[in-house]
Amino acid sequence: VFVHGGSWQHGNKRDYLFLGETFAREGFDVAVINYQFAPENIFPAFVDDLAQAIHYLNQNKVKLNISTDNMILMGHSAGAFNVMSVVYSAQSQNFKYKDQIKAIVGLAGPYHFDYVGDPLSEHAFDHKISYQQVMPYYFVKNSSIRHYLFIAEKDKIVGHFNSQDLDRVLKEKGNHSH
Repeated sequence: VFVHGGSWQHGNKRDYLFLGETFAREGFDVAVINYQFAPENIFPAFVDDLAQAIHYLNQNKVKLNISTDNMILMGHSAGAFNVMSVVYSAQSQNFKYKDQIKAIVGLAGPYHFDYVGDPLSEHAFDHKISYQQVMPYYFVKNSSIRHYLFIAEKDKIVGHFNSQDLDRVLKEKGNHSH
């Protein structure tokens, strides 16, 4: 399952058709999803959309002729936040498919930062709620999920500390992270 980025305010799964086709040619069942945008919809709406998509895939796997036994979640930027948050957030205890997720791949993900005053993301979160109550970094627990965190060397938007710090806390909690 791939989730696009776009500061939670733009992007479209159609822009990632190449990615879905590439993985499908390699034999993977692939879903590339859209999600609701800010400012009309704020956290956790976009994470809930991912949970709902995974639920849909599970409920319709026979009809779709897919397997959901060994899911890999992958996201870029805001999408990386979304895939990490479906497992690591205050709401994640209601997500019933954690055992089916074998890996999470985050590409330049913003996993712990203060969104208040950040012009690219402040519109996507409730400012009355502190970032420590929202960011997946603060909700990491031990799991059997394998984590692969990528940074973009010349990324001017998402600080490298996001992936580096998440890698550290994942390992501190006994998780696989690379």
